[in-house]
Formats: sequence, structure tokens, C-alpha cells
Amino acid sequence: MGYRMRIRSKLIIWLFGLAGGGLLVVMLLLLPLVRHHAEGAAFRLGRAQVDGYAQQVAAPLNLWMEKLEALAHEFDSLNLSTAAGELQGFRQLAEKFYRATPSVYELWGAVDCRYLDRNYNHYNGYQQVTFRLWGDSVACEVSLVDTAGLGEDREYIALRNAGAPSLAGPSRYTKDSLEGAPYALKLTHALKDDMGIPAGLVGITFGVSYLQTLVQVMRPTKGAYTLLVSGQQAVIAGPDKKYCAESASDVLRAVPDFAELWKRMVGGEKIAEVFQNGTSGERYLLFSTPIWIQGVKEPLTLCLVEPYSEIAGAAGQTTSLVEWVGVGALVVIFLLIILISNRIARPIQMASRSLSALARGEIDSGLKLNIKSHDELQTIGEATNALLEGLEAKANFAMAIGQGTTDAVLEASQDDVLGQKLIAMQHSLAEAKEREDRQHEVEEQQAWASRGIAQFSELLRKESGSIDEFSYRILRALVDYAGLQIGMVYLVEGAEGNDPHLEVSASYAYQVRKFHRQRIELKEGLVGRCATEKRRLLVTDIPAGYVRIASGLGQSEPNTLLLVPMLMNDMLQGVMEFASFGAVPEYKIQFIENVAGSFASTLLSVKNGIQTKQLLEEARRQGEEMRAQEETMRQNMEELKAIQEESLRQTAEFESLNRALQSACCVVEYSTDGQILNVNDEYLALLHATRDDLVGSHHLKGVMLSKERMQDYQIFWKDLCDGRTKRHVRNTVEFGGRRYTMIETYAPVLNERGGVEKIIKIAYDISAYVDEANGTAKESA
Repeated sequence: MGYRMRIRSKLIIWLFGLAGGGLLVVMLLLLPLVRHHAEGAAFRLGRAQVDGYAQQVAAPLNLWMEKLEALAHEFDSLNLSTAAGELQGFRQLAEKFYRATPSVYELWGAVDCRYLDRNYNHYNGYQQVTFRLWGDSVACEVSLVDTAGLGEDREYIALRNAGAPSLAGPSRYTKDSLEGAPYALKLTHALKDDMGIPAGLVGITFGVSYLQTLVQVMRPTKGAYTLLVSGQQAVIAGPDKKYCAESASDVLRAVPDFAELWKRMVGGEKIAEVFQNGTSGERYLLFSTPIWIQGVKEPLTLCLVEPYSEIAGAAGQTTSLVEWVGVGALVVIFLLIILISNRIARPIQMASRSLSALARGEIDSGLKLNIKSHDELQTIGEATNALLEGLEAKANFAMAIGQGTTDAVLEASQDDVLGQKLIAMQHSLAEAKEREDRQHEVEEQQAWASRGIAQFSELLRKESGSIDEFSYRILRALVDYAGLQIGMVYLVEGAEGNDPHLEVSASYAYQVRKFHRQRIELKEGLVGRCATEKRRLLVTDIPAGYVRIASGLGQSEPNTLLLVPMLMNDMLQGVMEFASFGAVPEYKIQFIENVAGSFASTLLSVKNGIQTKQLLEEARRQGEEMRAQEETMRQNMEELKAIQEESLRQTAEFESLNRALQSACCVVEYSTDGQILNVNDEYLALLHATRDDLVGSHHLKGVMLSKERMQDYQIFWKDLCDGRTKRHVRNTVEFGGRRYTMIETYAPVLNERGGVEKIIKIAYDISAYVDEANGTAKESA
């Protein structure tokens, strides 16, 4: 026998193990929570810091944008007649604003020239008024830009057409190097005329040194630094001005997956991420928040990077405190366990001696326990005493059963397994005879069903002259064999059409039937319900007069009605109805259902044969119709072939005419803005030019027009863009040092929506005729 440890020692080990293990689990669960709470506090602190810094940066920028908006309101009624006056009002208000804002390099406003000069007919030229420092005084400079309207100032055009406030930069400030700042930002607000059309800009240019002064002191902890980044990922300000205009991805190259983080930042999302420096191995926290400038669609981003050890230092102190508390708790628990184990072990040892004796088969009243601890140990003693008394009673009961006494009584609760087993053994003796009788009855029922299956299998194989005769033969045999009194068979008719119903096919021993008809609709009465639900119906409360059974001694009404559906693969073929004076047992009902299924299968085979014959006749008729349709289709194909040949002839004729036109005339294709898209070889040969010389050039290139005719020519081109054709236009073109006189026809080409897609010019060279006419005139002179 192996070594057995005393209960007291086990209690100490188990309780200390459970309590110590539980405390250890609590410590393991609590420490991460403490760390997580400290880290959460660090994250919340970092977010609050970066949000506060963002407000400091956003305040002056939004203030400047409000002043720009006020300057833009000076042009709210901008048009050709008010532009000069509004520009003068802007100059007065802008000078006050500039003098009150010393950190701004330049303040400027620009208005398109088309609002200042009625005769200016370009779109991109503008007049700009600029205020900047000149020594100790404020200088005002007025300049005209791009008066030719060639669209050279692409930045101005893009900002004006955007129609919304914007912030651009950082970029080099090329005017002067004020305050030693090499980079500047440009804050703009678009102007619109009284019709809401973009008409100009107002803006300020200020050095990044102003923002650099704010950002470089934003260091909440040792080793922390802050970056202000534009929407194009360019650094505006940081811990050192050397980072200005560098890419934020280069400055924060230690941050993993920065490209994905930047997509979230530029979308306006606030970021809080932990990353590790690959060189030093130190962990950092990255916080970012968007800075929205009033009206600007794309935000600036303020990024704060702090060493993890600095911002999360409180977590380590809290963790150490929790660990010391856990060690003290373990000491207290150990002392309490020793005290408790001494009070528990003694009563358990007493109970152990008594239970060992019971295990050896001893039943003696001297084994009873006397424990008065008023707890579960006292319950153990009382349960041991009850066990002694119960075993004594069960021993006497088992002796009585062994002597053949079946009426002995034993009081046992439902939880008393041994007592219940002894009572069950007593009952089993009485139930053995009953089980034997039931088994004999079941075997007789199975033999009866087997004989019936064999008998009806033979009947189903016999041929019949009609379905009604076959139904009657099966129905009569089934009523007689099952010991029923009457029966009737209903078959489904009209299932192929839109009128499915039941019709009587055979009946046996019926005399009077209430509502007796040859046709029954589905869902009508008990028969219709059985057919619809496809399950048997057993009715023991038949309505008076529903059906009567007659014999030579008189007539009577049955009290049981059975309806069974005739199913084949869950497809209804009919319903069988039976009536009886007595109850119909379950085994007979199951037998009738089996016979009904075989009956339905045979009926389905007969019906399928009839349907097959009908389908063959239908197939023959459809084949004749198909041959007639094929002849009609052949005639249609011949007509289609003739139409296709005519189409090919017309296409060839069109291509021939096009070639003749290309060889006889000069053909040029223009876009709606006057750019040459294509020219034919005849035109190239006339001008002694290549295709690259002409394609992509403007339609006015080489056309000799006086200033007086230029305005008429612009009206002429606008009419073409509106869809009007111009014929017999005489033009003089100069190219390669030669002059050509032409008679031209301009025709707009429309797209499927009716808009002008492009313009085609067809021209004839009449230079020879003009020269001849001029020569004749000179000779006459």
C-alpha cells in the first residue's frame, strides 16, 4: 500500500495552493490591468497635449482667414462697372490690416483684367495690388500679370478656379529674405463676381518662422518633439527649422507603415500609436490631430512624438506596489489555513473510521458518530448515522425478497439508488409476465401484416380491364382483410389542367352517405382535407347521418372513420376512406397506409402509360410544325443576305466619295477651342508642310486678320460652336513665306446628344485666280 498523507497536511497544502494560486491568478490579471490603466492615462494625456497644441497653432491661422474673408467681402458686388472702385476700397482696408499684422510678409489682392478693361477679351490676365515692407515703411505695388491671357501663372489660375480658401506651401519666399526665413506659406481666399463666377484672389504670405517659434517649444516631456505637416506631407515647422519642407515620411521614417497612417491623418482622423526606434530600440508614442482652417478643405496635421518611458513612468511604480501587497497577503493566508485545518481534521478522522468499518460490511450501532460542530462536519456525522440505519433496513428487505415475499415494503427516497434498485427488482418480477404477453401480441400483429403484404402484392400484379375495376378489387380485399365494414376510393382528376379535384372510383358496402357525390373539390370536407394535408385522418366522433351500414338484420351508423392518402413520392394519387363499428388499432392503420402506397404506385404507372402515348402524339405534331418554321426561316435568311449585300455596296460607294473629296479639296478638322486635330494630304501638299507642323496649332495661326476683323472672327467662331454652318468664306493664309487665298466652308459635327463634337473645314485654293486677276488689273492700269 502506498504512502497516505494525513488530512491535516492535505488541507494545508490544498488550501494554501488554492488560495496562493488564486492570489497569483489575481495578481497576474491585476498587473496587466494596472499597466493598461496607466498606459490608457498616458494615451489620454498625450491626446490632450496634442489637442491643446493644435488649438494654439489654429488660432492665428483662423484669425488671418477671417480677415481675408472680410477683405474678400469688399468684392461681393464685383462686375465690370464696380471693379475699379472695389479694388480701391480693398487697398485702403488691406493697408490697415497689413500694418496691424507685422508677422505677414505680403498682403495682396488680384482681380481679373476682364473686370477692369471692357476691351480686354482674355480670361487669365489679372491686376495685383501688393503690400509689403520697404525698409521701415509699407510699400504698395500694383502690377499687371499675364496680360496676353496665355495662362502662364498656373498657381493663380488653380487657386482662383477652386473658388474656396486654401493654404499652400511651404515654398521659398523669392521677394526678400525677411527675418532670415527662407520658407513661407500662402493663405488665399477666392473672389467671385456678382454672378458667382471666380474673378480673383486675396491672400497673405507669411514666414514659417512664426509657426516655428510656436512649434519648437511644444515639448511636454524630455525627448519629445512636435511636427506641423501640410496636407502634401511637407513639414512646415518642427523641433528645428532644418526640417522645413522635408517630407514627413522622411522625418518619421522610424514609424512603421507611415504611409497608411498618413492616409488616416489627412482624412481628419486622430492617431495614437506606439512604435519602436529601429536604431536605439527605444519605444515612442505618436499622437496626431488635424488642424482645420476655416473653409480650407484639407487639414494641417500636428504630430507629437514622446518617449514611452517618460509618459508611462507611473505604471512601473503602481505595479511594484501591487506586487508587495500580494506577498503580504500570501503570509496572512498561510497562517489562517493552519488554524482552519486543525478544526476540520479531527471530525473527519472520526468519520473515516466509521466509514471504513461500513466498507468492510460491518453494521453495528456502535459506529454512530457524535459531532456537534454546527457546520458541514456535523452534517457528515448525521449522514453517516443515517447510512447505518438505511443499510440495516435494506438488508432486511433484500432477505424478504430472497424468500419470495413480493409484498414487502421499503421506504426509499428518489435519490436512494440502492433502495430504488431493490424496489425495481421487486417490480420486475411482476412485470416479467406482462412483458411476455405483450411480446406475443406484437409477434402476432407482425405475422398478420406479413401475410397481408404477400396477399396484396399478388392482387396488385393482376391485370384489370379498367382503373375502376382495379380499385374495387383492392378496396374489397382490404376491407375484408382489415375487418372493416365499408370503404371508398377517390382518385385525383384534372391535375394536368387548372381544375384538380377528386372523383369516386370504387365503393364497397355503402348504403347511404350524407352529401354523396361523384366529385369532391380539394380542401372540401374530410376527404378534401386528407388530400390537401397528405396525411391520414382518424375520426372517432362521426356526425349523425354521415354514413350507414346495412345488413339483413337492419342498419346502423359506424363510430370510427379512417381516411388514408394514396401517395407516390409525395405526389397525391387519391384517398381511401373506411368506416368501422369499433376502434381501428395502429398496426392495422400502418398496414392500410402501406397498401395505399403500393396502390398509388400501380395507379401512377398506368396513368404514366397513358400520358406517354399522348406525349408521343404531341411530339409528332410539333415535328411537323417545326419543319414548316424551318422553311420560313430559310426564306428570311435569303432576304437578310440580300439586304447585307446592298449595305456593303452603299458602304463602298460612300468610301469612294470620301476619297474623291479628300483628293479634290483641302479638309481640316478643328476642336471647339480652335486646335487643329487633323488635316488631309491635299492641304499638306498645298502648304508644303508636314502633319506635325499643323496638328495641335491654333486655327488663327497663319490667318491674316486685321484688328477690326478679329472681333468679327471671334463671333464667327462662336457661331460655329453653337452649331451654325458657314459657307463661302474667303480667307488669306500665310505659311512658309507664301500667301494662299481660299474659299472655305465650315461645318460643325454633332455628337449623339446634339452638342458640337468638332468642326470640319473644306477649302479650295483660289490663289492662282486671285493672282491672275491682280495681274490683269495692273496691266489695265
